[in-house]
Amino acid sequence: PFEGDETIEAFKLLSSGEVSGVFQVESAGMRRVLTEMRPHLFEHIIATISLYRPGPLEYIPNYIRRLHGEEEVVFKHEMLKPILAETLGICIYQEQIIQILQQLAGYTLGEADLVRRAISKKKASDIEKHKKIFIDGCGKKGISKETATAIYGDIEFFARYGFNKSHAADYAVITVQTAFLKAHYPVDYMAALLLIERDKTEKVVNFLNECRRMGISVLPPDVNYSGLDFEIQDLPADIEPVRGDPMINYHFPVPEGSAIRFGMAAVKQVGEGPVQMILDARNEGGRFKSLEDFADRVDLRKVGKRPLECLIKVGAFDRFGKRSQLLAVLDQMVANSASVHDARASGQLSMFDLLGGDAAAAISAIHLPDIEEVKGREKLTWEKELLGVYAASHPMQNLSVDMSKIVTCYCNELTEEYHDKNVTLAGMISDVRVINTKKGDQMAFVNLEDLQGKCEVVVFPRTYAEIKEKLVADSV
Repeated sequence: PFEGDETIEAFKLLSSGEVSGVFQVESAGMRRVLTEMRPHLFEHIIATISLYRPGPLEYIPNYIRRLHGEEEVVFKHEMLKPILAETLGICIYQEQIIQILQQLAGYTLGEADLVRRAISKKKASDIEKHKKIFIDGCGKKGISKETATAIYGDIEFFARYGFNKSHAADYAVITVQTAFLKAHYPVDYMAALLLIERDKTEKVVNFLNECRRMGISVLPPDVNYSGLDFEIQDLPADIEPVRGDPMINYHFPVPEGSAIRFGMAAVKQVGEGPVQMILDARNEGGRFKSLEDFADRVDLRKVGKRPLECLIKVGAFDRFGKRSQLLAVLDQMVANSASVHDARASGQLSMFDLLGGDAAAAISAIHLPDIEEVKGREKLTWEKELLGVYAASHPMQNLSVDMSKIVTCYCNELTEEYHDKNVTLAGMISDVRVINTKKGDQMAFVNLEDLQGKCEVVVFPRTYAEIKEKLVADSV
């Protein structure tokens, strides 16, 4: 999809820099280049991918200024114009080097490629030898020695780092395709990314945070609704849709009432085997009506206590009771399940089952103790530990304040660009480490986490003395 109105959105997305999950352009540096460049043609993406490499990287500002008419496009000789016009006078591709050698100095295509290879491998003797041949060849075409020397200098530089255009075009095809998919089918695309990368915790965390920024609700694991992997599901009527990030630079067409549900296998220390046992029972007999029904239909000894504990901690059983209550009766659940499955295996319950008795009669009742629920902070800790993210929502999303009017950048944007500059960040404190300086004063290293990433903030003694009461873990 490189032409037509639908493709316009792909280039709008690329120009916005909202490219998390878009092939080859996810880095902070590449995002910055795209927002400054505002590409609108396929050729711009090919050039960007080729330029964003050691060496040619320094020519990106020139390319952008020329693209926007802010810098004159200059050719060292008229014969370079048809070769370098598409890249605004900058030699970017290996194919251009071969064309220059062929058309200006009379090399055959094969000879020109050998020169390119010699330069890329830094063979000094060959480089110097071909410099003379090139200058002499250019002289036969009426090009002055001074101009030919300057052009050969460009060839030397770009031949060392130049990218093969066909290779860059292959990359660019996937870049535009993935941008197209994210722009037009945001929920489907993000669900696919989560499914593909589900074993890479860091990527899953980044994509889940990106979903919430885009306004895609992420539903927690649920023993009655979750599958093995991430799935697109309808947003339950009793759950408020996520608001999305007001600072986002692109409006994603998220269908109303859609959401992505956590798969149970995404919970750490659970595994596919235990989840599949639960799914098999659910597929056979429908959703679980109670703890007793669950313990009767699933042999919890085979599932294992640890996987069950982890599922409880992330809220997969919240419909059956408080997490504190469920953890308190976990041993009883497993024991009761073992009893009924042993009895069924020995034939003691076979007649009962044939007569269609209900599970409550087959398994002992599980009474939940009257105890308080665990604190919200502990729930968040469990979710972060076992899922990598907060299952329901990031604490930053529950704020009534419009952060876009306060913050100047996100944690993951703190690159060299902001060196020696004042910035305003907003996030949740995930950890505080206090140390004493050589003078005996206290200072702190604070881990701050926002919707886009995390960073470490150094709080020096004077500031620490003023705000230390506010530096509390899990506070915003």
